[in-house]
This record gives sequence, structure tokens and C-alpha cells, in this order.
Amino acid sequence: MALYLFRFLFIIFVLLHVQIVRAQVTYSLSHAVSDAISLSADVTAARSLYMQSEEGINQARSYNLPQVTGSSEFGEGEDESEGRQNVNQDGKRYTLSFQLDQNIWSFGRIDARLDAARAGTRVANYQLKAAIGEVAQQVSLAYASFIFRSELVELREDYVDNISAQLKSIERHLVAGTAKRTDVSRVRSQYFQARNDLGLAEARSRSASGTLQRLTGQDLLSGGLVVSRDGLEELLNYVPETFAIALEQVLQSSPVILEAIEELSRVKANARFSEAELYPSIGLRGLASRSKTGDFDSDSTTIGLTGSFSLFDGGLRRSQLRQSRESINSATNLVRSSRDQSSIRVEQIWENLEGHRSGRGDIEDAVSEVSKSVSDAQREVSAGSLSIVALTQSEKDLLDVQILLAENNLQYIQSVIALMREIGILTQLDNL
Repeated sequence: MALYLFRFLFIIFVLLHVQIVRAQVTYSLSHAVSDAISLSADVTAARSLYMQSEEGINQARSYNLPQVTGSSEFGEGEDESEGRQNVNQDGKRYTLSFQLDQNIWSFGRIDARLDAARAGTRVANYQLKAAIGEVAQQVSLAYASFIFRSELVELREDYVDNISAQLKSIERHLVAGTAKRTDVSRVRSQYFQARNDLGLAEARSRSASGTLQRLTGQDLLSGGLVVSRDGLEELLNYVPETFAIALEQVLQSSPVILEAIEELSRVKANARFSEAELYPSIGLRGLASRSKTGDFDSDSTTIGLTGSFSLFDGGLRRSQLRQSRESINSATNLVRSSRDQSSIRVEQIWENLEGHRSGRGDIEDAVSEVSKSVSDAQREVSAGSLSIVALTQSEKDLLDVQILLAENNLQYIQSVIALMREIGILTQLDNL
């Protein structure tokens, strides 16, 4: 009997241990971003376009390689010529031939095709990075929001506990005749308001968790996962020291700007191809064939240079060249525009970041000062020199500045996330 009881208790212990370990599993920001990337339809589509663009390079390379084709014919044949010289050329007929074509000189057509394909692959790569950055930003913001909402719940839970204790204390004073009913009503009203605010905070926390679950597919509330500030703190290591450094990093590594630059390279390569189309192309062709009709056999082999050129196309090639040159102007302006817009966004983000960073110190000082006031008020209440109503007001003041500090921290990290998106750090977030 004792053995069975021991086994039962051991199984209960193991199950409880598993639940405790499960509850302590940290769901990092990089893991959340990785999960969201794997679920994102936009990232999947961008990755597919990138793989398609890589095949464009293989297609462009193929123009430098020999092209071998073969053909065959089989059927009935009849020769009605008068000079057959007793050779039967009527009856079954077959023909088999092979042709090899090798480009020798294309006046830059093939090189232009290859350069355009490579630039197109780089464009697709930066489009993929932009899609990943968008997902990473959404997840990072949702992750930070969930942490902030969870902190608000904890702050309001502590405040409800404090107000509840003060309410019980002042009710005891009311029974003893040492407190006014109006003071009890005021504390009770604060308690109910605190409970209501706590309910709203919990609802917003669930909503933030739902947003994160929609992006990552992970249920934080019932999945035994715990978020951590470590990933958000890691982002702070990438914040540049000055605005000038931040702007330089954006101009050098922003996926949006780099995509525009590579698009300009692709357009220039297409323009070179259009220009090369005005010139002939030279190649080498070899042809071998064998045919038989009845009793007559025929073999032939030829090899020689080939050239192709346009005599008249109605102005098509000239029009295509002018069009490609105008595309260069458009792509050049797009590069300038992307740089200007990125610079404006970074300037605005940096102003917000500096504002929240400079204001944090003042708020932290206010939290420290109000915390001391609450401690003093608690001692005075214990000594009977201060009313419980005044203490609850001090605790409400402390809650207000704590919430203000949490909001400032959230807005600061939101600015950091936006800056990391511009720089391109978020595209690597799943590997940080």
C-alpha cells in the first residue's frame, strides 16, 4: 500500500514539476519574429519572387552557351525528276538533322541581360528584406505592447491590494467611531474605481496577447510561455550615439534605399540591351543532316558564321531605347526620393526618441519622490497624524507616475523599433 502511495505522489510531483517548468519557458522576441515570418503570406510571396528572379540569372547565362537542336521527318517520298540514273528515290523517306548555334559577338546584349538579371535578383532580395522588416516591426511593437500591458496589470493589482487594505482599515475605524462615513465612502469609491481600471487593464492585456498570437500563432496566456524584456533591451545596443550616425547608417543600409539603387542598376542594364539591339549579332552555326528516300542516301555537313541585323523595324528599336533612357531618369529620381523620405522619417523618429529619453529621468525622479511620500504617509497613518484618505491619495499619485513612466518606456522602445526598421536591423531580428 505504501509503495502505491509513493508512486502516486511521485507522479503528482512529476506532473507539477512539468507544469512549473512549462510556465517558466521564455518566449523571446527573436523566437516571436521567427514564428511570425514563417506564417507571413507577404514574406512567403516575396521569397517566391526572389527565387523566381534567381532563375532569371540562369536564363541570361544560357545565351552564352551553345544551343543544340535536332529535328527528324518520316514519311512517303517520290522523285519525279528525269535524271534518277536507275536509283530508286521513291518510297519511304526519313530525314534526321542536328544544328548547333554559338553566339560569338552580340555587341553587349548578353552581358546586359545578365547584369539586368543580377540586379533584378538584388531588387527582389531587398523586397524580401522589406517584407521581413515589416513583419518584424509588427511583432516587435505587439511584443512591447504586451509587456507594457502586463506591467500595467501588475501595477493596478498592487494598487487594488493597497486600496483594499486601506478600505478594511478605515471600515474598522468607522466601527470604532474614529473615522467619518464620508471618508469611508471616498475610499470605497476609489476601491471600486481601481477594480474597474484593473478590469480594463486586463482586457487590454488580453487584446495585446491576441494581437501577438495572431502574428506568431502562439497563445501566451494558455501556452505556458513568458515574454521577456531581454529582446527589447538587445535592440537598445543598436541605437546610434548621434543623429548624424543614425542618418549615415540609414542611407547606407536601408532596404528601401538599396532597393531603389538596385532598380536603377537594372534599368541601366536594360538600356544597354536596348542600345545593343541597334547593332547586328554574329554567331557560329554548324549543321549535320542525313536523309534517305527509297534507295537514295544523302548526308550533308555545313559550318559557318551567321549574322543577323534589322533592315527596317518601323522605329521600334529606337523607341525602345528612348523609353529605357527615360526609365533611367525615373529610377534616378526614385533613389533621390527614397533617400529624402528616409532622412525625414529618421529625423522625426530621432526627435521622438530623444524626447522620451530626456523625459525619462524626470519621471523616474518623480516616481522616487512620490514613493518616499507614500512611505512617509504610511508612517504618519500608523502614528495617527494622517488620515487614511490622504494615504490613498498618495498611493494614487504614485500609481499615476508609475503608469507615466511605463508609457514613456513604451513610446521610447516604439521609437527604437521604428529606427531599427529604417536602418534594416529588424530584418536580422530573428537571428539576434
